[in-house]
Amino acid sequence: MKKYVSCLCVIVCCVLTGSVAFANVITMTFEEFIGHDGEEIGAFYPGVHFEALSEGREDWIVSDVMNPTDPDGYNASSWPSGQEWGTGEYWIYDYVGAWTDYPGAGGKIVFDNGGAKYVELGYCCLTPLTLTAYDHNDNIIDTDTGPANLRYINDNESGPGTLGVDAPAGNVISYITIHDTGNYWIVDNITADSALEFTKVSDANSCVIPFDELTYTICWDNASPITFENAFIIDRLAAGIYYPGSD
Repeated sequence: MKKYVSCLCVIVCCVLTGSVAFANVITMTFEEFIGHDGEEIGAFYPGVHFEALSEGREDWIVSDVMNPTDPDGYNASSWPSGQEWGTGEYWIYDYVGAWTDYPGAGGKIVFDNGGAKYVELGYCCLTPLTLTAYDHNDNIIDTDTGPANLRYINDNESGPGTLGVDAPAGNVISYITIHDTGNYWIVDNITADSALEFTKVSDANSCVIPFDELTYTICWDNASPITFENAFIIDRLAAGIYYPGSD
């Protein structure tokens, strides 16, 4: 089932009403890994799996430039502060980025909950880096390639670059791959918009007074080709709102 509408009446103290759309935006900054340099990311973020690009390659790990496990540390710069470590070549946001370690040539990120409508990320690389989006049938549906953008070798004082892919109408991104020609890259601040969308609308046209009755209509749209069995929506009401029932 693609869409479901539920109506319910609530008694409120005072509410400014209107239409609200909820998009399940996933944001992965990797800053949660501070103090855990070199750890695999795996399924740390709900609904997302970081995997090796192919069998025998390296899994995704984090690089914590503040707390490196390697005595030699990292050659990185933090955006937007400009603070640097080592040669300072590789831009990341704040202090933690992600890559697939040597000798992996790239990585794969799988979106479990029906897929994504777009994916965007920050990157820094020595050779051109390609982001490719695939649907549930392993078809390529979008791709984006960014140029080399190291801080000093490429004279780049503008921080990480941006790569992004979008699903065409009627399709969703099942997974993405990231690769260059030599595994000299790092990515950071990955965002993705889930294929599930929600809308909540009330029948009032202005602020209501205490004990007025409102009818809210909640809709969802599943843009993915996956059917979710036994799915349900939880709508948490604010303090002071009473829920008498629904239709």
